[in-house]
Amino acid sequence: DESEIGPFTSTETFYLLAGLEPFTNYRVKVRSACDDGSYTAWDSIDIRTECLVGGAAEISGTTASPSYLIPVNNFYRNTYSQQLVLAREMDMDAPGTLQSISFEYAVATPMTVKNNCQIYLGHTTDSVLSSSWMPLDSMKLVYTGSLNCEQGWNKFTFDSLFTYDGVRNLVVTVVDQSDAYNSSSYTFKVHSATGLARYYQTDGTMTVPPSSGSAASVRNNMKFGLPCGDATGACVAPA
Repeated sequence: DESEIGPFTSTETFYLLAGLEPFTNYRVKVRSACDDGSYTAWDSIDIRTECLVGGAAEISGTTASPSYLIPVNNFYRNTYSQQLVLAREMDMDAPGTLQSISFEYAVATPMTVKNNCQIYLGHTTDSVLSSSWMPLDSMKLVYTGSLNCEQGWNKFTFDSLFTYDGVRNLVVTVVDQSDAYNSSSYTFKVHSATGLARYYQTDGTMTVPPSSGSAASVRNNMKFGLPCGDATGACVAPA
């Protein structure tokens, strides 16, 4: 909202900003005050705050070669994928509200054409993905829009929150009907995971769900956004 906090004065070469809100963008401006009463020009940096405690469940494992197959296939026009996250990987002691999902994109060249995508989440007691798709009517549509990514972690905030029960396994379905592709060199960071991911791709019209699919031996590195925890007494590690 462009509101201003401060100014703050310090004689040290560092300053700890307190009272900031999580998941908020800030622009920090700094200048030096000289002994003769003059000032240097302002310098600035843009930052985004995260949770001090909690805020994310990260899913990763033994690193594998980057893949263009999932969550969307960057070498085909229309694609479909399902990935399974086990309850022990979510490591939640109680039900929680999932607010976002992040994927880790591997290359410096940004994606540009995956503009018509949907993300669904659902519960299951299955511990592996079978040769058939888990039905979308048992899942919840949580996101509609672009799935284009830049290098590093890319967060997609849900349009509708998802209440995860903390007990069953979690299914992530990505439906890509963008009818466009970049290149097979546009890849995501993944980890080895047998039986936990399936995909389908076509350059033609895609039925939802597709009539067939292939098993993947890898799964995306993912983060699920959760509400921040109680930060009382928490200690901030040095940057």
